[in-house]
Amino acid sequence: MKVLYLSHGDPDIEFSGVPLIAKQYLLSLKQNGHEGVLLLPGVNTFTKNFGNKKDEITKFYWPSIDNWSLQAFQKKPDRFSDLNLEIDYKPDIIHILDWINFSPSVLKKLKSFNVPIVRHILNFEDFCYFTSPIFFHSDNNICKPPLSSENCSTCILKNKDKNIFDKIKSFLFNRKEKLKKNFENRQSIIKEHFINYFDHLIFPSSSFAEFFFEHYKDTKQYSIINLGIERPKDKKNKKNNDSINIIFCGGADLRKGWFVIENTFKRILIDGLTNFNLRVYGHKKKTSQSSLSKFKNINFFESYSPDEIDTIFGWADLAIVPTLFEGYSKIVREFMVRGVIPISTDAFGIPDIVKNNVNGIIIKKPLENNLYITLKNILLNREILEYMKNNLQNIKIIEPNEEFKKIQQVYQTLINKKII
Repeated sequence: MKVLYLSHGDPDIEFSGVPLIAKQYLLSLKQNGHEGVLLLPGVNTFTKNFGNKKDEITKFYWPSIDNWSLQAFQKKPDRFSDLNLEIDYKPDIIHILDWINFSPSVLKKLKSFNVPIVRHILNFEDFCYFTSPIFFHSDNNICKPPLSSENCSTCILKNKDKNIFDKIKSFLFNRKEKLKKNFENRQSIIKEHFINYFDHLIFPSSSFAEFFFEHYKDTKQYSIINLGIERPKDKKNKKNNDSINIIFCGGADLRKGWFVIENTFKRILIDGLTNFNLRVYGHKKKTSQSSLSKFKNINFFESYSPDEIDTIFGWADLAIVPTLFEGYSKIVREFMVRGVIPISTDAFGIPDIVKNNVNGIIIKKPLENNLYITLKNILLNREILEYMKNNLQNIKIIEPNEEFKKIQQVYQTLINKKII
């Protein structure tokens, strides 16, 4: 079996989400005696594609497109100009993990292989400019269907026009009306993509699939396949210090809830509670500008490599995941298999594994206030943490080899159907 995967990012450079899933699938494919390659968006290049080998992954490139979130949905894939390029590979099946930043002509090219195309739905990029529909409402509630061109254009301008000059420019060039026109056709273009280019859909959680289908009605076959989590290679024995070790790995992203972390810990410190150590990972240049940086028990780091995950997560007793939107939240599961108690929101896929006050804590809005109350309670009553740690022994989280068996079953079913 030969599989062509699509990812917006190179897993040798970008240690996050889809790129890491792409690498996991490629290596699993090889371990099972099959072959796979990775197709990536090129950067400002319309030259012929080429492949090269690095870390046992063959990579090909297809032209990228500027401002993908708007431009990719303005017209059908066959109306883009770079269709004559070649991909020197003949797959049996194509698996699109995402196609962000690719010129839409790639969909037409993939269709020309005349093999089944699997589309993984891991985020909301088809419908939302920001890929996570949380930027329209002032309280960051998720946008409900039906999405409208009026709301989407208002949302983009509100979040992109940060200064008075941007606002004046948008007014003078009537940018809102132009954005509305961009979105008016979007639904029909999205429908055309799903009808004509994708043969099977995969979602990481049933709750996220339900949300997706509220925005797009479809009878196409789909599967719910949880993302597999590697077990720690080296289990760390946590020391029972007086201080509680707390970790946050969302960087400065609004979606990951940095503002919740920052404001909550300011309140905790004002209360004089210092029996904790906090490590913040990601966007160090920005997060370290916080007033929290003056405290010795709070430290800031850049993003970590996957090779460091056992050591970095193994240090922590408690992980805070105040995420506003997820399709599954792999990181919550990565914490839990390493004996780290999560305090998380109830974003899609999280209540599937976090049982409130049993093996973790689920906080509701208002997040800052509820996290403050929860965290203060734990800092004053450490036995809460110990009780939940004991319950982590019983959790059932799928492993990567189990996940890939299910993925392979989808491939084989589609290939057999194509042959018939």
